[in-house]
Amino acid sequence: FLLFLEAFIVCEGYTPPDGYTPTMCNPLLDHSQCDWHTLTGVNKFIVPFVACGDLSMYDSDTTYPLKIVERPYVQLEPTQSPISPPYVQSVALKKQGLGKSGIYFTVKESEQ
Repeated sequence: FLLFLEAFIVCEGYTPPDGYTPTMCNPLLDHSQCDWHTLTGVNKFIVPFVACGDLSMYDSDTTYPLKIVERPYVQLEPTQSPISPPYVQSVALKKQGLGKSGIYFTVKESEQ
């Protein structure tokens, strides 16, 4: 079972603070990859990230006001639809009761 998580932040009109140096260093995940003593000023601050997802967590549409600069909030469809994960066929077979004895997948090779 593989699980891939993706998170990103979209900032409109973002300007990094003076002296900020982008880095892939993340001292919250692995203390050996980042030396806190090399980080100074604004580079030493870690911005908290709130993950949104299921009903047990924060809802991104309820954590801030939706009235933006005196204009109504308009919900937009995603620009990119969710991908079709490789286990879709497995889930469909399981729902049909066919996934208990063994599952065989047909993989088509692309023409070259």
